[in-house]
Parts: sequence; structure tokens; C-alpha cells
Amino acid sequence: MALPSSGQISLGDIATEQSIGLTNISLRSMSATAGFSTPDAVSDFYGWSPSPAPTPDSTKYWDFGNTTHRLQWGDSTPPISGSSETMSFSFWYKVDVSTKTNLLLYDLYPDGATTNANRFFLNYSASLDRLVARYRSNSVNFDRQWNLTSNSSATGITNASTGWCTAQRGNVNGDDFSHIVVTYDGSQSTAANAFKLYWNASELTTQAVANSGSRSNFAYSELTWNNDFDGGAGDPAGMDGMRVYGKVLTQSEINDIYGQGSVRFSSSDNVTTDLVFEDRVEATTPVDSTGNYSIEVYGGTLTNL
Repeated sequence: MALPSSGQISLGDIATEQSIGLTNISLRSMSATAGFSTPDAVSDFYGWSPSPAPTPDSTKYWDFGNTTHRLQWGDSTPPISGSSETMSFSFWYKVDVSTKTNLLLYDLYPDGATTNANRFFLNYSASLDRLVARYRSNSVNFDRQWNLTSNSSATGITNASTGWCTAQRGNVNGDDFSHIVVTYDGSQSTAANAFKLYWNASELTTQAVANSGSRSNFAYSELTWNNDFDGGAGDPAGMDGMRVYGKVLTQSEINDIYGQGSVRFSSSDNVTTDLVFEDRVEATTPVDSTGNYSIEVYGGTLTNL
């Protein structure tokens, strides 16, 4: 079924065609899902119909059950390094805590780090109801932060008191996963311009705060998903389709990765340029398909979707 090729189209008509709810819908988020560039216009949707859902490549995910569970990868000569790099993190995440709590989604840091002076991470601050993307060097923060409720049209999180937990997972696919992308352009002098964050291919445009402290370089030798630099701050969660790119992903590329909400490998959505890490989770012993990182520590259970 396609939308009419002429005449009046409502936002509700578009939402129905995209199979999304009618709460806090916006033309911007629906245009992004359809792959249209801005400025947004309802007329863009004349004759539009969603592409068939892609066949998932990934049939399993990592189920992290407690604070010690994580995937930890290392490379003595990492393919990306330094504050002026461009990079993007893409992954699928299922929040699995019963009440809101601080969550650390990924952490990139120097080999053998014993302090938090130099780290590049994304975390959820429960007290602030914010996702925080931070480049921290010499104990100085360069970061951008987004309230989930202030960006509810993208996140689906509407109650700050409940926060991000199993009682309010927000906008998810049929397996309760959300697709998260963080992009970083190190050439930008301010954090507001350096960082972007996307939830299910929709950019979070309402910023809570940005801190533009001074930056210095460090080598991104180790990468941990669902925990911190010394393996002590993980939480129950599901993760799948983890990737790192040595470039800033475009909206079109993010749309391709997100697809229709199915986890796929890079070979299927053809977003492979500058891919420097991809966790292929279909094996009990994880494999980085790019060959750049090797597994050091892993925990959790490989679980069927």
C-alpha cells in the first residue's frame, strides 16, 4: 500500500504507513525514517510506501546479565586515534534494568588504563535522564548531552521519573532493541558541533548541555561494550550489531544501517567504507570482521532473537 500521489496527506497517514504510534510524531523524524533530506515537506510523501523489511542477518545477540558481563577488545596499533579523528559508533541496545540506573554503553580508552582520565564513551545518566557522549582527556571533559524526554519524538521516552528501563524502553523494534548511533567530528572546536546522536535513525536535536573543554590525544587501544575501562560498571542489557567507523556517518548511511528495524551486517546494507570494527555475534567466540581488534575478555550469553 502506498500513500496518495496527490491531495491531502496528514501526519497520521504517514505514521500509519510507517507503522509507528501517533504519540509525539513529527515530520522531521518521519522524513528521516523515509530517507528524505531536509527541508522536510509532507508533499515528499506523495506516492511513498515503505521498502520491504530486510531479511535479518543477525539471529543472535549478546545478553549481558550482570555487572561483570562485557565484550572487551584490544589492538596495540588501533586504526583510529587522537582527538581530531572522525568516527561513528553504531549498535543495537536493549535496556534490561528494571528501574532506571546509570548505564555505560561503550568505552574506548588507552591500553591498560587504570584511571578515567582518558576515555571516549557513551553513558546514560539516570539522575539527569540524559545520554552523554564524552571525549575525556587529561581529566577534562568535551561532551554533548541530550535529555531523553526532551527528544521524545525520537526516543519514545516520555516520563523522566521512570527513565530508561524495562518499564519504558521507548521506541524499539519487535525484539525490544533500539538502534543508537553517535558520530564525532574531531575537527569541530565545540562539542555542540562535534557530536550527533541518533535513535532509530532520527537525530536527537534538543541539546541539554555541551561542554567544550580542551582536548589532547590518546590511543584508542581498547574498546569495551556494556562496561567501563576497568570492567566494573556494566548492567543487564542486550547488544547486537556493534560497529565503529573511522568517519562521520551520513543520515543516508544511518538510514541504511537502521533499515526497517532489523539487525544486519555491513555487507547487507553496504555501509562498509571506513568500517574499523564490527562484532559478528553469531559465534560463541566473537569475531571482529575487520580484523583490527582481537577479543580479550567476554561475558554474557549468546541468545537467540
